[in-house]
Formats: sequence, C-alpha cells, structure tokens
Amino acid sequence: MALPDIKSFRITSEYDYILIGTDGIYDKLSNKDIIQVAWRAFADRPTENLHTASGNMTESVIREAMARQSTDNVTAVLIAFPNLQR
Repeated sequence: MALPDIKSFRITSEYDYILIGTDGIYDKLSNKDIIQVAWRAFADRPTENLHTASGNMTESVIREAMARQSTDNVTAVLIAFPNLQR
C-alpha cells in the first residue's frame, strides 16, 4: 500500500513556484537539491519566456533524478506563481 506524503501550507506572495513530484524524484533528490537544479535551469537560459523556463526547470529536475539512477516513476509538475520573474 502506498502512503503519500501530504503537506498543507499557505501560499504567500513570496513563493516563486512549487514542484510536486513522485517518489522517484524524492528518492534521489533532497528538497535543497531540487531547488538548486531548478534555479540553475532557470538562470541558464535568461531569454526564454516563463512558460518555457518553467518547463526547463521541471525537465532538469527529472533528468537529474534519472542521472542519479532513480529506478522508480519519475514525474514532476511545476506550478509557477506570479513572483517567478526574470
């Protein structure tokens, strides 16, 4: 039986984004790792629009989990908030 981690929190104007992922990501990456990988992807391509940048952030996190040999389902969704800007 799967027991998901469920967290509830209030989203404030200080949030840039949240990333929701499967255990295949969190088995290999800490929250700090995910933040670093996502921000690196965001900074690496400064001319992209936010939609494309958000996709690249998500893809970078997935690729990093796979590079660390995650053998579980590796799925992620990034929800960008208005504070995520160039």
